[in-house]
Parts: sequence; structure tokens; C-alpha cells
Amino acid sequence: MSSKASLDIFLSLYKPLQDQIVSDLSNFEANEEMVQRIKTVIRLFYHNMFLTYLFPTQLVMDYSILGGKMNRGLSVLDTVKLIKGESMTKDLQDKAIILGWCIEWLQAFFLVADDIMDDSPMRRGKPAWFKNENVGMMAINDSFLIESFIYRILKLNFRSENYYIDLIELFHEVT
Repeated sequence: MSSKASLDIFLSLYKPLQDQIVSDLSNFEANEEMVQRIKTVIRLFYHNMFLTYLFPTQLVMDYSILGGKMNRGLSVLDTVKLIKGESMTKDLQDKAIILGWCIEWLQAFFLVADDIMDDSPMRRGKPAWFKNENVGMMAINDSFLIESFIYRILKLNFRSENYYIDLIELFHEVT
């Protein structure tokens, strides 16, 4: 499979994961402002995958911290393809993609936090997330939200797997 085809397959699961996070919000007591902030952060990350998000000012901005190739996330899918070959099922492919997205979110969490700590003005040719109007130090909270999405997605998609605890422990060790 070409890298373009892998990227297309990888991107195709982002929206369902985004929807899963948003629908999961109903399981928590959160005020409307917090729900809207979470949706903004989710849209931010989805935009980083070449779509758009809406700032609280209702101004649609063409903004992206992504300039990368999603190699971390795609490497999970590619590794499973190499190991399983023709015997890879659709379910296993989806699990690999979901895990790949968790790794991409982990990287985004690190980058948002790192930019704040280093007071980096730019990230991949664009202003760092916290340098944008109406973001500022809310980016600290945004980075924690991105990290929390990892654990929600892992729970929602892997908790019945015998390796679920291993995944949780691995992500905890890395963070």
C-alpha cells in the first residue's frame, strides 16, 4: 500500500474518534464553557490534519501547528501491516490506526506544552498555539485536554483487550 493510501486510511478514522470524544463528554459533569473549550481543542487538532476549527471569536482561521507527516502514528499502522501481512483484519487495522492517533495526540500534547515552557514564538512556520489571540495560557489546559483524550480513546477502544493495561502503563511511562 502506498504511503498516500496509508495516510488516507489513517485520516479516515480521525473524525469518528473526534465524535467519540465529543459524545463521551455526556458521561461527565462539565459546564457549557468547558464543553465548548474541549470541542475547540478537538477541532484544533482535527484542523492540524488539514481541516478547520473555530476560535471562540467565531473567526475561522487557517491555522496549523502541523507541518509533519504523521510518521509516528503511521508507523504503528505500517508496523502492524508488516507483521500481519495479508492476514491483517479490518478490526486490527482500525486498532492500529486508533493507537497511532493516540501517539499523534501524545506528540501534540508535548509540543503545546514545550512551546509554552520555551516561550517558542513559532511552531512549524506558524505562531505557537499559545501565541494565538484568545489562547494564551489556556494552552496549558489545552495540552492537558489533549493528553486526557489519549486515555479516553484507549479506554473506549481497548478496555476489553488483554493488553489494555499494558497500553495504559506504556503511555503513563512515556508521559
